[in-house]
Amino acid sequence: MLTLSGLPVIVVVDLVTFAVAAVLIAGIATGTRAVAETGRKPAGGIAFGGRRIRIGLAIAALAGCAQGIFVVLFVVWVVRELGGGATETGLLRGVQAIGSIGLGLLLATSRRTPGPATLVAAGAGAFGLLSFAVWNGPAVTDALPVYIALFILVGAPGIAMLTGLISLLQQETTDQVRGRVFGVFGAIFEGSSGVGMLAAGLLADRIGIMPMLDLQAALYLAAGATALLLIRPNWSGPVIRKPARRSDVVHPH
Repeated sequence: MLTLSGLPVIVVVDLVTFAVAAVLIAGIATGTRAVAETGRKPAGGIAFGGRRIRIGLAIAALAGCAQGIFVVLFVVWVVRELGGGATETGLLRGVQAIGSIGLGLLLATSRRTPGPATLVAAGAGAFGLLSFAVWNGPAVTDALPVYIALFILVGAPGIAMLTGLISLLQQETTDQVRGRVFGVFGAIFEGSSGVGMLAAGLLADRIGIMPMLDLQAALYLAAGATALLLIRPNWSGPVIRKPARRSDVVHPH
């Protein structure tokens, strides 16, 4: 659209999408809230009392910082490393939706899906590895079809991480505090994105855009590693079972 019609048309289309979203939200009927039984006791009404909530917010901070770096340096990377322009930039950003929608449909239609923590860990880890491959790929090839394929793949772990993180926060909070938790989640993510943008703007010329983009990928890997704390939070080593003593055996009467 940027190539064919220019920026004003894009701004108008963007405004229309928000207006349509507002109409759709206004049409949502309110009624009796369904209470889902998750099998896990929520965070006791205390908005940030749960360890899993705090870990989730830490992951949001890491991912937000990474996103901020990406926003500032992505266009620069396309121009310098791929020799592209507006068309290539828009194309690579747009095709990510293919992977996102594809995995989203798979998660929505599958009978069994991984738990939220597994989605976050796997999604963030895969995101980081794919990012390393994308940013350093021009050392091998600058063929646009290669990066179209890579950016399609990148969309899938991104939606996996986000879906898992939102699901985790939903499960770990009660109705009374969920709004506060998600408000802080949004503030942390957007604030961290701002920090990432500032860091990219201030440091890219001093240390180079490639080290900054590699840092962006490393932040996603750090988010995935942090999510491992959610999968095995209380693990302290293998359980060694002692053989039962004769006095421990209860015989039926």
